[in-house]
Amino acid sequence: MGDRAEATIRRFFEAWKRNDPDEIVSFLREDAVYTDGPRGTHRGSAAIREMVVQANKLTPGGFEVAIRSLVSDGTLVMVERVDRFQARGQTFGMDVAGAFEVDDQGLIYRWRDYFDLKEIQDRVKPGAR
Repeated sequence: MGDRAEATIRRFFEAWKRNDPDEIVSFLREDAVYTDGPRGTHRGSAAIREMVVQANKLTPGGFEVAIRSLVSDGTLVMVERVDRFQARGQTFGMDVAGAFEVDDQGLIYRWRDYFDLKEIQDRVKPGAR
C-alpha cells in the first residue's frame, strides 16, 4: 500500500498546478478531514472543496509544490515541502509539513498541514518585502 499511497499524494500535488477544485477534491474521500494548520479543520470533501475555491481566488496562478522529503509507511505519507504561489503579483514560497492518510482505494481520508501562518501573512501583506 505504501507505493500506492505515495503515488496518490504525488498526483494530488500535481493537480494543484491546474487550479481545478473538482480535480483536487477527486483525490479525497467524501468524509475526508483536512486540518489546515493554524486556520482550522474542514470536514467532508464539500467543505474542503470550498476551501480550495477560496484559496484559488487568492492565488489565481495556482500552487506549485516542491517536495523536499517524503516518507511513507503503509497508508501514511509524510511530506516536507515548499508550496509556491502568486499573490499580489509576487511569487511566494511557504514551508509546509504535511501528513496524509490514504485508504486502500487510493483516496485521502485524513490530511494535516503544519506551517507558520504569521510568516506568510507578513510577507504577503501590502508593502511587505
